[in-house]
Parts: sequence; structure tokens; C-alpha cells
Amino acid sequence: MRRLRRFYDPGRFWLALCLLGLATLAGCAGSQPASPGGQAGAAAQELPTRPAGPHGEKQFLLALFRQQYLWRDELPEVDVRDYATSQELVRDLVQRASKGRDRWTRLRQRTGGQGLSLSKGGMDSGFGFNQVHRDGMVRVTEVLPGTSAHRAGVRRGDRLLHLARTPDGLDRAQPDARDLAQAAYAFGMTRPESPVPLGEPWWFRMQRAGGGEVRDLRLRKTSVQADPVPQAAEPRIIPAGPHRVGYLELREFAPPAAAGLRRAMAQFRQQGVTDLIVDLRYNPGGDLDTLVLLANLLCAPGADGGLMFRFHDHGHTAFQPIWFRLQPETVQPLKLAFIVTRESGSASEAVVHALAPYYRRNLALVGQRTHGKPVGCSVFTVPGSDLELSLVVHQVENADGCGGYFDGLPYAQFPGDTCAAEDDLDHAPGDPAEASTAAALRWILHGSSERGPIPPARS
Repeated sequence: MRRLRRFYDPGRFWLALCLLGLATLAGCAGSQPASPGGQAGAAAQELPTRPAGPHGEKQFLLALFRQQYLWRDELPEVDVRDYATSQELVRDLVQRASKGRDRWTRLRQRTGGQGLSLSKGGMDSGFGFNQVHRDGMVRVTEVLPGTSAHRAGVRRGDRLLHLARTPDGLDRAQPDARDLAQAAYAFGMTRPESPVPLGEPWWFRMQRAGGGEVRDLRLRKTSVQADPVPQAAEPRIIPAGPHRVGYLELREFAPPAAAGLRRAMAQFRQQGVTDLIVDLRYNPGGDLDTLVLLANLLCAPGADGGLMFRFHDHGHTAFQPIWFRLQPETVQPLKLAFIVTRESGSASEAVVHALAPYYRRNLALVGQRTHGKPVGCSVFTVPGSDLELSLVVHQVENADGCGGYFDGLPYAQFPGDTCAAEDDLDHAPGDPAEASTAAALRWILHGSSERGPIPPARS
């Protein structure tokens, strides 16, 4: 059986323990990604069967690649007997066929659809904070309300110095910042393969921003549902001269976001918002339905009924396109700014990519180049094993016929504006004094930013 995962899943790149997104739909063998509004995909295909014998698992995987993989025309001729393990086979096929473009196909143990930790954008918290490795330091970007980190007073901008199972462990040699960031993520994961089970406490040495107080904190790993639209109840409106600028933060493209997005956009309409800032700076992606909903809530004037995007797999299979549809809560701002970073991937990129052909120079990317994931994955269970294969099967194109932004947005032909800006950890997102928010406001008011444009990607 094939399980269909979130079409735009996170596909993180930090370390081997990073996994793709949550299972949200179940489908029969060969089903294609579900589309909103009853837009079906291509006809189902019968999947390969697993042959008997010692190499049956590898033969099944090779047949699945040849039938479903986005780059199947570039697959090499191989003999599965030359590979000691299925993992070696999958890694070799991916590298040789995609020529390094595919960072998301992987073979792993079945996870049962559990969520990612907050520390990589998922809706389940680990120890309650999100962190980023930057400038040789590991700094807190976000703290989830109701978690032990929140109760302990951890703040955005705090620096993580060390973590250990016992307080004595904090006095051992401080690890390299990159190793520390990866450990914080791996230990915080709420998946079975995490080294730390739910409920277990760990010790963290934290320093306040700017070289301030150092504290040793005992934080307990818990699972708490985060709000994907944290300001939905009282969306922020920033007065800026003659403009009324709405600010919307979306943490993840997840089904629970739908109600919050509609509520926030309805209030923006009621309060006469003229321009919008959508903050996707840590958003790793998510499900297709939420992506389409946000694009429709931001549908540009004249775009209703126009092409949002189409999927393709190098000409083997045709998929019906998705079209823009105005919603009762749709806001059509004069200027639309998206705050993004390298953490912004998948659906975060796709929503900008879909809207840019219609808003053009009235849309801006503010911040940094994005992650670069213009593809979608489906997940296939491997018969006779506890393994599953997350396999890249499609890529997306917008109304301009552009896609393939494996180096992130913007690409050379990107039709919108761009403004380079830092993710300012000394201020809260949405604060007019925060660097990326300030750059977005400056672009709305003056059409430019102090730091100039974001350099385009090669693709």
C-alpha cells in the first residue's frame, strides 16, 4: 500500500535524523496527490510487487523508482546484487539520476505519521523552543507557550551553550555549534527514533542575548500542539503613513491553520488593511490544501480563475492544474511582502511562486534566499518490511511556466521585487523595529530596502 503524505513536506537538510512531514491522507496504491475542490490527479497506476528471494526488497525499490521517480528517465542501469543494502541502492539511484538535486528521497523505518518537533517547524514541541545555527552560535528563534521552556523564561535571542542529561554534563567541553544545533533538534524530536523519550527532563545552559546572564535550566520534553497562526484572534495592523499594513505569521501549512487564516484575513478586510506582510521565515512547508487556501486568500486582482500551478513529472503523467478561486475572506493588497529565510521551504516557496506572476512588482520577497524545494513527495510502504520510501514524484510550475528552483527563490526570472534583510533575533517578528519587518515596511512605503535586493539563485 502507498501512503500519501503532505505534498509539500518539510524535507529538512540538517542531518540524517531529519524527516519529512506528517501523514495526513491515506490513499490506495498508485493514487496521486489529492487536490482541493475535487481536482483529481492522474489515473492510478498499479504498483510493482515484491519478488521473492534474497534481493526482492531491492528489486521492488528499483522497480518503484523506474515507475514513479521524477528523474526516472535518468536512472542508470544497475544490478541490485551489487548493493549490500537497500539504503545503498536508494542513495546511489538518487545521486546518479537527480545529479544532486534531490535532497528529499529517502528510505527509513515507518514512523506512523508522528509529527516533527517544533525545533524544525512541526506542530509537536520537543523542549519547547526553536533554534537556529548562525554566526557560530545556536540561538533561540521561538518559544512555544505552555512548554517548560516558556515557563523557565527562555526568550527569543537566547543563546544555547550546552545540553546534557545531568547537570554535571553541562560542565564538560562545549561542543561545536553545528553539532550542538543538530543534537538539540535530534533530542527534541517527538518521533520514536529520538534518543530522548517524551516526559524525560534534560539540562540546558542558556545565555541571555548580548552576552547576558547564563542560566542552567531543567526542561522536560513534552508534546504540545502549537498554533500555526498565532495572531489569528487579534491580527496585527501596523500604521505606516497612509498605509494600514496587516502582519500575518504562519508557522506551518497544516490543516489546523485553515480556520485561523480565514479569521485573520476576514479581520484585515473589516479593518481596511491596504497592504500585507506574510511572515514565513521559519515555515518549512506543509499540506497542499492549506497552501491552496492561503493562495486563494491572497488572490490578486484579475487572478480569479487563473492558473495557480500545475504539477508534472517530465511528461510521463498529466495532472490537472489548480486554479485560483476567490474566497469570502480574500484580501487583495496593493503590496504584498513575504518574509523568508533559508528555513522557508516547500509550500512557503510554492505560495510565493504561484502569486508572483499576478502581483509581479507589487510582491516582494524580504529576507534571504529560500530553501529550494520545487517538488512533491509521496510515501510508499515496502512490502515485507518495516520500511517506507519517501520518493520525489512531481515538480511544480506557475502561470509563467517557471519551476525548478532547486537553489531557492528568487531565481533569475523571478517577476517580483526582493529586499535583503536579516532575521533580527533581538526583536520579535512583526515588531516594526525588527530588521526583516522594517525592510518589508520600507518596501511598502518606498519600493526599496536599505540593503538592496536578494541575489537571485542560479536556476
